[in-house]
Amino acid sequence: MLQFLIDENLSPHLARYLRRLQYRAKAIRELGLKGKSDEEVFSFCEKEKFIIITGDLDFGEIFFRHFGNVSIVLLRSRFQSTKYFAKILNNLHRQQTLLNLEISNFLVIASEKDVRIRKFLQ
Repeated sequence: MLQFLIDENLSPHLARYLRRLQYRAKAIRELGLKGKSDEEVFSFCEKEKFIIITGDLDFGEIFFRHFGNVSIVLLRSRFQSTKYFAKILNNLHRQQTLLNLEISNFLVIASEKDVRIRKFLQ
């Protein structure tokens, strides 16, 4: 089953929200990774088979630099609040985007109005 890691730039409440939707999800803080660099978080997710959910655009660059070894869900919102990010996650859930992801090779960029999915082709 897929595991999701909520990056520290998003509220840990989003991990609890995903768990209520029956996903396996953890927040960075729950795993003792708070304050770690993006590269360290990426390496952890690669090793432990987590998909990263973040609002940090730097992870898009890291995704391509590491040949898509970890799938990333990048949340974009004009309003930087947990409520809006939860709404985006709910849309991804209803569209079954989260269920159909794979551990690696996917970059999902999601906003309140749009979802773009890029697959890294090797």
